[in-house]
Amino acid sequence: MVERLHSTLLEHLHLLRIGRGIVGDEAWARALLAYNNSVHSATGRTPLELMRSWQQSDPPVSADERRKSDRVDRANEKATDRWDRVRVGDQVFLRNWYRRRKSDPRFVGPYVVASKLRRYRLRVRDSATGRTRVVHVRETRPPSAKLRVPCGDPAIGRSASDSEVTVTLESSGEIR
Repeated sequence: MVERLHSTLLEHLHLLRIGRGIVGDEAWARALLAYNNSVHSATGRTPLELMRSWQQSDPPVSADERRKSDRVDRANEKATDRWDRVRVGDQVFLRNWYRRRKSDPRFVGPYVVASKLRRYRLRVRDSATGRTRVVHVRETRPPSAKLRVPCGDPAIGRSASDSEVTVTLESSGEIR
């Protein structure tokens, strides 16, 4: 029974994508609505009529689902914007994920973009060692971005938040 439901939903999703160009959460909501409002041959009624005694006319969208969908859309727009701005040969800085403490830099580099791969992936080459890595575009920052650099000294008792400065990194690697 479940396999039949899955194959029917996949068929609906395929038709929505091919026929109307609808994908993602909107396609799932419409496919479920179509399935739940279609008359089944065994019962002569729709699943919603059997469960709730009424038919649903619009896809159910709660406020939480709408916020999640908006957040995903904004993240995709940001990734697309970054993807469009970066070019092969550009210098970028990568997010420092490895055992980073407050005083460690948030971004390391510079790296040179060697090639653009599919699905927002970049192949970058370390300028110093020549090693290559594959990273997602959201882990990169252009060299002209303003980075917050902590300059506190824990030995004196000053915290980094008391004495942060904003610097701009030029493409030559100099701090301005």
